[in-house]
This record gives sequence, structure tokens and C-alpha cells, in this order.
Amino acid sequence: MALKSFTIINRYKQQLAISVAQCCLLIISSSVQADDIKELKAMSLEQLANMEVSIASRTPQSIEKTAAAVFVITSEDIRRSSATDIPELLRMVPGINVAQIDGSHWAVSSRGFNGRFANKLLVLIDGRAVYSPQFSGVYWNAQDTLLEDVERIEVVRGPGASVWGANAVNGVINIITRSAEDTQGNLLSVSAGDPKAARIGLRHGGAINNDIDYRVYAKFRKNNKFSDTRTNKANDDWKSRRMGFRVDGLLTADDDFTVQGDVYKNRASETTLYPDPLLGQKQYPQTLDDQGGNILARWKHSLDNADQTILQIYYDYQNRDETDDKRHTIDLDFQYHFAPMGQHKLTMGVGYRRNKDDINGVPNYLNYIPEKETQENYNAFIQDEIQINERWLFTIGSKFEDNEYTNTEIQPSARLLWQPKDKHALWMAVSKASRTPSRAETSLLGHQEYVPANPPALPVPVLITGIGNPKQKSESLIAYEVGYRFHVADQFSFDISGFYNDYSDLRTIEARQLNYSHLPAYLEQLYYFDNKGKGHSWGTEIAVDWRWTKNARLQMAYSYLEMDLKKDYGSTDISLDAAEKSSPKQQLSVRLDYDPATNWETDLWLRYTDDVYASGNIADYWTLDARLAWLVNKKLTLSLVGQNIFDSSQKEYRDELRMIESTEVPRGFYARAVWKF
Repeated sequence: MALKSFTIINRYKQQLAISVAQCCLLIISSSVQADDIKELKAMSLEQLANMEVSIASRTPQSIEKTAAAVFVITSEDIRRSSATDIPELLRMVPGINVAQIDGSHWAVSSRGFNGRFANKLLVLIDGRAVYSPQFSGVYWNAQDTLLEDVERIEVVRGPGASVWGANAVNGVINIITRSAEDTQGNLLSVSAGDPKAARIGLRHGGAINNDIDYRVYAKFRKNNKFSDTRTNKANDDWKSRRMGFRVDGLLTADDDFTVQGDVYKNRASETTLYPDPLLGQKQYPQTLDDQGGNILARWKHSLDNADQTILQIYYDYQNRDETDDKRHTIDLDFQYHFAPMGQHKLTMGVGYRRNKDDINGVPNYLNYIPEKETQENYNAFIQDEIQINERWLFTIGSKFEDNEYTNTEIQPSARLLWQPKDKHALWMAVSKASRTPSRAETSLLGHQEYVPANPPALPVPVLITGIGNPKQKSESLIAYEVGYRFHVADQFSFDISGFYNDYSDLRTIEARQLNYSHLPAYLEQLYYFDNKGKGHSWGTEIAVDWRWTKNARLQMAYSYLEMDLKKDYGSTDISLDAAEKSSPKQQLSVRLDYDPATNWETDLWLRYTDDVYASGNIADYWTLDARLAWLVNKKLTLSLVGQNIFDSSQKEYRDELRMIESTEVPRGFYARAVWKF
């Protein structure tokens, strides 16, 4: 497979990439069998294929029988990666776009529409939605946990709205942590380097009695300053503190429960770009705090014939300096899994979500009208999984939601899976999904950009101001998907998926009237949100897992994306062109894990990202991460890691609204120790 942009890589990078490949082949050809350190080795491909995931249907089913583009990042993938933060881990997944904007901000999306305020990807942690209704996206610097406690990360590319609801448009991610029973004892994780100055995690797990286990943890993160485009140190250092707990236990033989919670506080520096009608576009270095916490309780009750009910409730609080946003969320969810007939497995549920906010904004620049608002969401879903015979599985269902902005949303899906023979599966799906309006789209009043005077064409400066639209509609998607996967014993697995997305009522930013009241100082151009966009996207995603020997493993992920977005006749939109160019057409990830001896590990991670033109050209680039680890024993691991080795620094993205100054991600090195005791 040839990548168009390979031809423009400079000679140094080509030679280094070739040398890396040659070294990999030499290592593999001379590999020897090593004894297992059982607690640290990866699952077999057979076990991975049979791993049960619930992200696609909210009921456990093996990956082999899942009619969706599903990918799982296992605890072994996490342990052997160079990643220190959750967004970095998601670079493993085909079709997921990840770009770092500065030291504490990321742009993450699935199948296009990437950006700091990306709004078509639903993210959950242990089933708790972490998207912000302020912009229907995720504040990634507020989402974290002890990575050693993550059991797996389940990812579905494509709609998941029929079971998860609005905003699960182009994908769903669920970060699943280990049970307290599986994290007994103590763990200390320490890393130090530059620019990731420190990562310190401490966990203690124990048992209250024979039926109840617990753990508590604390984590500290600190990043040094990155570089700006002038190779100077930027104003984007970052500190984060977090602590939490989890309790799992049995109430009776048929009842088990989980209670967990976290609190966190972040302090991040950034250079904010504010448009001033008198002074122009000004840069304001500032340090912002955000803090929050959550608590979740889940009760599972087993009935006869493997039927089950699940009741979950959580409370979440956020307080962000960025827009002086205080937010309280309560979410209640009930599910019932049962099999009324031999071939049918039904899942149904109801839910309620209440979100209350108080957004003071930034005086003279960014405000919300009204400042306080309470939103309620009522929802229900039903899904029927029909085992037609041993080779055919048909799944049909829909989510029904009622929200404050657009009233009723109906989001159905139909999925068909065929297993022509063992270890092979062909699937296809048709789904509808909606992305409901955010608080910003309905209530915002904010200055976005300052355009200086340029006589004679522009005799006075122009201030660009955005206005919310209380009548904003939902964006809508109809997605057509097909995929095929197979695995050969414990040596090779292959997964390919293709999709065609048909979007309607896409959000646009339309020119309204001119405000002449500020003349002769400046002219104000007003813009408002509307739904005058439409378009299509299509592409393919490939994942390969090849285990040459017991000691060597190659994992490859490739994705290709095309987007064609258009505005309706008469629209004056200024945003769709940037949205169309916000994600790379091609991405490639190649990971090689090799164990030269029983207690040594080497890991190489080569990545390619195509051009991005959203808010200015970001050239395509290659990068390489490397890890060397010494497993001193089953309790202590020491490692050295290099990140972004090819370049001294690399710009990955530019804030699409230009509200903050984007910086360059530097080459980095750190040392790490993980001790279980």
C-alpha cells in the first residue's frame, strides 16, 4: 500500500525509518523462545477474539460476534506503550484522529470533524459519560486515571446512538478500569523526564471482608513548557492532581455492586487570543484552574435463565476557569437483559439526565445568555439480538430521547453478521444518529476574531462576533458500514471496515447583519449558528495483529478518509471548509514488540499522519516512539522511553477557533519505574 505523501519525506527520515525496519527484521530472525512471565504477557489472539465487549450493544458479546468496527486497547497494550495520557493511547486505533494542540489540550475525533471542540464522539469512563454539554465534546485534560488500573479501552468507530444516544455519532469510547478485586496490594509508578517532568501514581488495594474489596489511588502529572513556532519556550506548562477510590462487592449470590469516585484539580498555563475592538488581536498569557469530581454507584441483579438488571447512578461536578463554568450533572440509567424466546436476546432500558450550569463567561469577550440553565433529558432504548442460526446474527434496535432543545430524537440501527466458517465474520450495518445542540450553539455571545483595517478595501477594523441560536436543530447522520475480520490460530488476525456517511443539517456559521453603532472606531460583523450544511464522508480502516514468534509481535493500523461537505444554496457559512479539512486523509501506526530475553522488552511505535489544512497548513509527518524495559522481577519494571524521536518538535494541530496559541510537541525522553508491593 503506497502512501502518497511518502515521497516528500526528507532523506534523513527515510534512512532512519529503513534502519529501524532492518533492525526489527534482524531482531525477529534471530529471536529465541523465552519463558513466560505469566502476569505480564499478552493475551493470545484466540483470547482476544473471544474477549467480551459491551460497547457496541450494551450487552457482553465476543469481538468475533460484534457487528461493528470495534477495537480494544488491552492492559498489555497500555503497559508496553510509550503513552502517559489517555489521548496518546487512542493513537493506536484506526480511524481515530488524535492531535496535541499544546501542553494540556488535545483534538480527538473519529472519522473526521476533528478539533479542540470536536463534538461527534461520545466518551465514557466505566459507563459514565464525560462529554461537556457546553460544546458537546470532551475536555481531555480533565479525563484521567491511573493507567495501571485500566483493564481495557473499548472503541467503536461509527454510530452507537441506538444504545448510547445523542452525540454517539462517529464513535464511542469506553475506558474500563479493573475491579477492586483485581488490584489488591500496593503499586507505585514514577516517571521523570522532559517535557513530561513527572508522573507519579500510588495505589493501595485491600479487602474489607470476603465479599467486599476496595482500592484507593492518587496521581500527579506535570508537563514542562513546550515550544512555540519560534522555538522559544511557550506558556503551556501544566500540573494535575487526582485521587479516587473504588469498592466492589457481593450483597447476595445474585447481587453485586460497585461504588467509585474521583476528585481532581488542574492548573494549566496558556496564551489566550482575545479580539479587542480597540487594541486588535491581543495575546494574554494566563494560568487557569479547573477542578471537579464524580461519584458513581452500580447495582447488578441476576435473575433466572441468565437474565439481569443493572441500575447505575452518578453525580458529576465541574468548575472551569476558562469560561467560569460551574456544572452539576445527575445521570440515572436502568437496563434489563433477558431472553424471552430461544433465538432472541432483548436489552432494554430507560434513563434520565439533569444538567445544571452557571456560566459567567469572560467579561467583554465571551458570554452566555442566559448565564444559568437547567437541561433535562429522558431516554429509552430497546434492542433485539436474533440468532437466526449458528452462522447468522441479526440485531435491531433504537434509542428514543427527549431533550430541551430539539424535543424527540429517534435513532435506530440494524446490524447483520455472518460467520461463513469458524474464525471468520462478515458484518454490515445501517444506523441513524443525531448530534444535539450544545449550550454554546444556543446561548453564546462572543467575540471571535479581529480583522485589522486594510484601506481602501477595508477602511475600518472589523470585529467578528458569534451569536447563539435558540432554534438550533440537531445534526443528523445516516451511516452505512461493512466489515470483515478473521484470525488464524494465535499467529495472525486481520480486520477491515468501510463506511459511507450521509450528513444533513450540519452546523454552519452564517453571516447576519452588520452593526454600525461602533463607528468610526470599528465595524461589527455578526454571525449566528444555523443548520445549512450537508455532505458525505467515506473511508476504510484496517487493523493487523501478527505474532511471528512467542517473543515478537507486530500491530498495524491504517485508515483512509475522504470528506465532501457543502453548504445549502444561499448559505454564507464560513466553517464547513475548515471542518472538511480538519482530519488527515491517511494515518498509519506500526507497533513492534520484541522480547530479546525473558526479562527484557523492546517496543517501537512508528506513526505517519497526513496533512491537515483546517486552520492553516499542518504538514504531514512521521514520528517514532521507543521503549526499553527491564523486568527485574514480577514486581518491579524499569524502562526508558523516547517520544517523537524524529524531530526536535512538531506542530500537530492549530485551535480551529484560534482561542489559544498552539504550540509544537517536542521530542521527549523519560525514565519510568513501576513497583508492585
